[in-house]
Amino acid sequence: MKIGRVQDRYVPCPVVSPAQGVFSASRIKKGALVAVEAGDDEYPINLVLYKYENGLCREELVAKYSIEVAAPQVDSLFFGRIKWRVNLFVIVRWELRHSGLGTHGDLYRIYTYERDPSGSLSENKSIVENSEMTGVDGYAEHQVSTFRLKTAIDVKNFIRRMR
Repeated sequence: MKIGRVQDRYVPCPVVSPAQGVFSASRIKKGALVAVEAGDDEYPINLVLYKYENGLCREELVAKYSIEVAAPQVDSLFFGRIKWRVNLFVIVRWELRHSGLGTHGDLYRIYTYERDPSGSLSENKSIVENSEMTGVDGYAEHQVSTFRLKTAIDVKNFIRRMR
């Protein structure tokens, strides 16, 4: 994953459409939207925050998800609180198919972004760097591997227990 910020760019605001990967982010900032968008060959998925200002939206790149043996898929995107701060959680999955290594199934990573005072999002490193936020569900080197944080409810329960 690559994190960066696009130069401030004002564009027409997208319309909330979960089927198209556009979600309300009013928990981050009133009128804000977050979108899962197509990227480029190296980083096929972008996570973008749109903040409503004067009839347009300011577009901010939050993250880019790279190819890691396969193209990434965003399985879930949801909001929650950690230590009283609003966070955006993103569950990203990659298919694993390495029969020679005895590894197949899915690689999961949970990314978390916290709201800063300006209403922007930055990676919550204390959560993302937790080793429990990454895992394989399937087989890893011929051994059964189970990753238990595959859904929003799994992650929310895990975060609740961390407190």
